[in-house]
Amino acid sequence: MTSSKTWTLGAAFLSGALLLASCGGGEAPQPEPEKPAVGDPRILLGNIDPNQDLPSAVNVQALAQSDVPALRDLKAPVDAEGRFALTLPDAATMNGFEDLQGAGETFGCFDPAAVTAPAGNQFFAVRYVHGVNNGRDYFHKTDSGKEGEASVKTMRVFAKQDAKVSIKPSDTCRISADLDLKAGWNAVEETIGAGDNAVTAYKTTSLPAGELIFRDTQLFAGSVGKN
Repeated sequence: MTSSKTWTLGAAFLSGALLLASCGGGEAPQPEPEKPAVGDPRILLGNIDPNQDLPSAVNVQALAQSDVPALRDLKAPVDAEGRFALTLPDAATMNGFEDLQGAGETFGCFDPAAVTAPAGNQFFAVRYVHGVNNGRDYFHKTDSGKEGEASVKTMRVFAKQDAKVSIKPSDTCRISADLDLKAGWNAVEETIGAGDNAVTAYKTTSLPAGELIFRDTQLFAGSVGKN
């Protein structure tokens, strides 16, 4: 083959390769980003159901009473379908909150002998979000809601530092807890036992990715704790 023919074939091959590349040929398809397997405890990603008499926005009522502007003004809009995304304050902001509490007070046990927790650590629990203009409260409730059954819901707990919290039920403290909390926000499952003298239990848990269903607490008498 002459050199001129060789050059012509080479040029044609190069032109074809460039044309193929410009059309995307030969490129491996880009994989879609992996979706997170679990939710972020700091983000309350919710959908209020049933979506009737919806609030215009939700907040955390106790934080709204703070003198810290970033806490007082924290809220998230609710759309026409009842969806909202409320990002809780970062650790530096929460450390300035005036009403952080000890482990016993946070989980409702006032028998010091029943509570084992690091000295000096402080906590804050968010059991529900508050409708800023309709005065209603909403929580992520996971039980069936039938009368006589335990009430189960997911809450968020802020810890100033890593902490293992253990609470043993006693005659004056009907609370059980086995918690391995990390500094910052944690997901905690609260189970309010059914029947007289029942125990309320707390354990750390993980959140599913995506939005959670939030229910109006007025529909479930007796299953609401303090914020």
